[in-house]
Amino acid sequence: MNDRQLTGLILAGGQSRRMGQNKALLRYQNQTFQDHCHQILKQAGCHKVFTSSNELADGMNDNFVDIGPVAGIEAGLRHAVSNGYSGLLLVMPVDMIKLSPASLVALVDNIGGHDLLSFDNFPLPLVMQCHSAM
Repeated sequence: MNDRQLTGLILAGGQSRRMGQNKALLRYQNQTFQDHCHQILKQAGCHKVFTSSNELADGMNDNFVDIGPVAGIEAGLRHAVSNGYSGLLLVMPVDMIKLSPASLVALVDNIGGHDLLSFDNFPLPLVMQCHSAM
């Protein structure tokens, strides 16, 4: 596994128009989707995990509205940098509960010198460099 500091970000900022309820609070294996994703990111090596959500009490609010996941990623990156985190930011949507920690580790291990990396033809999950110059 990559030896750089790894911070996790759960994207849970959807407007719940299709589901009619907040996906982060849905249940899977006796825990919320948010808690399950938190566990996956910790198992993948994240030292700290944050959630981007305007609706959850423990979530970070987006700084921009109606631009989708990009707003959550920006909020998470801004939060990580302003709190002194550097290294890599590992980002996953709250509804990707079937992702394995091993698949996320593989993504992290293959970032190399790239600023951002995701799986072919899929924008999320992704891993990106996290530093104050961004």
